[in-house]
Amino acid sequence: MASRRYANTPDWTGLLRDFADTIGRPYERYASDANGHLPTVASLIGEDFRDIWWESDAFASSRSKYPSPATRLSPLKIEVAQKFDDITPDLPKDGPLNDELEALRVAVVEGIITTNYDTALEYVFPDFTTYVGQDQLLFKDPFGVAEIYKIHGSAIDPESLVLTAADYDKFDERNPYLAAKLLSIFVEHPIIFLGYSMSDDNVRQIVTSIASVLTADNLDRLADRLIFVNWRPGAEATLAFGNFDVGSTVVPVRYATVPDYLTVFRVLSQLKRRFPARVLRHLREEVYELVRTSEPSATVMVADLESDTDISEIDVVIGVGVQKRLGESDRISGKGLIGLKRRDLLDDVLHSTLDPADYLEIVREVLPIVGPPRTHAPVFKYLRGAGFLTAEGNLHDDADVPKSVRAKARLGIGPLRNKGYFAERAARIRAKHSDLAALITDARLTDTLLVIPNLEPDDVDIDVLRNFLVEHWDLLDEGKVTDATQWVKCVCFYDFLANRTAPTA
Repeated sequence: MASRRYANTPDWTGLLRDFADTIGRPYERYASDANGHLPTVASLIGEDFRDIWWESDAFASSRSKYPSPATRLSPLKIEVAQKFDDITPDLPKDGPLNDELEALRVAVVEGIITTNYDTALEYVFPDFTTYVGQDQLLFKDPFGVAEIYKIHGSAIDPESLVLTAADYDKFDERNPYLAAKLLSIFVEHPIIFLGYSMSDDNVRQIVTSIASVLTADNLDRLADRLIFVNWRPGAEATLAFGNFDVGSTVVPVRYATVPDYLTVFRVLSQLKRRFPARVLRHLREEVYELVRTSEPSATVMVADLESDTDISEIDVVIGVGVQKRLGESDRISGKGLIGLKRRDLLDDVLHSTLDPADYLEIVREVLPIVGPPRTHAPVFKYLRGAGFLTAEGNLHDDADVPKSVRAKARLGIGPLRNKGYFAERAARIRAKHSDLAALITDARLTDTLLVIPNLEPDDVDIDVLRNFLVEHWDLLDEGKVTDATQWVKCVCFYDFLANRTAPTA
């Protein structure tokens, strides 16, 4: 994904030109002295920029934040990182480019290899694990699922940036090891190149290193694995076979020409996966650790895995489709409560489908399973119905409820509210609408779902909210993952509003 496309960030030449202007010397002079070699241009600019960085008041805050740069050229890396540190506010909020990002967000992607410094990919794929630089990729154990490989470093760690001639020399020295690490990824999965030219040195080096360790027969196996996507506005979408020449080796590839990326991302979103990527990654990680140590490090727990489940909260059991908790009482099993899932509770909150006589057992036996600590699930209807709440909505001092349920009651709507950039975006959207009804009528569905959990309780007409949630029940099964998660949060928000405090006479 090219950040230039979505956040209008500068290309490499434009970035270096900005720093040449800061120094007060023409960029063309540096380019001429470096014979047009951009890493050398960066090195020359970095040498001249160093004194300005140390002496100018304009960079006082950077010096305070990074008081001990590692090298002479670190000041340039620090300021480059500052430019790319948080570009999410600059990402499109509507229009065709936003549609592309939303389609990419739900695409079935196993992993991403990028040379970008910025954090846009972490914004689009918040559940992915990020590896920064060659060291992390070489000396850790990636699992090839739900991972981002930032091989040229990240803006969150300025010293990790591959920017200067010395950085590229070091990168090239270790490139064969990097290629060996990535080889299994290339062999196991199709690789789609977006935003990179076939003449890009980084692409050519990696493909060359991989080709050098493969036999002719194995090279043919890459024919369906390497796909170069060429963005050409107004062009007719086409897919063709071709060859990628790397030295004395010819690698078979496919070339796709597209007028935009939306179609590509939508096709990827239609691929089927049995488990969400982050769940599959967690399962791989736990199985790998079990095999490596021969000692299980966690207790066995049976739990349904929802789209917003915090995987770190769940221990792993090998076995798919296990429904019944070990040691469950005959009474609970006989009543069928053990088969309840979170969707059943969501349905009950909106439609009152369950027997209130079961609420006590739901609190004690079902909620800990379907709603572990960091998974959103309604609790107040069942706490209220089981008699565990005071009129003001607090747990009675002697309430005998599981720890995870007690925590949810104590935290209330806090975990449902969006933070940081998303909170700011929700506030901007909310300010444009007079009330919840106007928000539902005029705003996009995605924006409405984002805003609702951040509303003040006194500003919400709960009947309007319930009707909205019932109307969009299908999001739970058919909506985008992000919309489905937000819808669940909205139902939990409604549960808080409708059931936390006792009804007035």
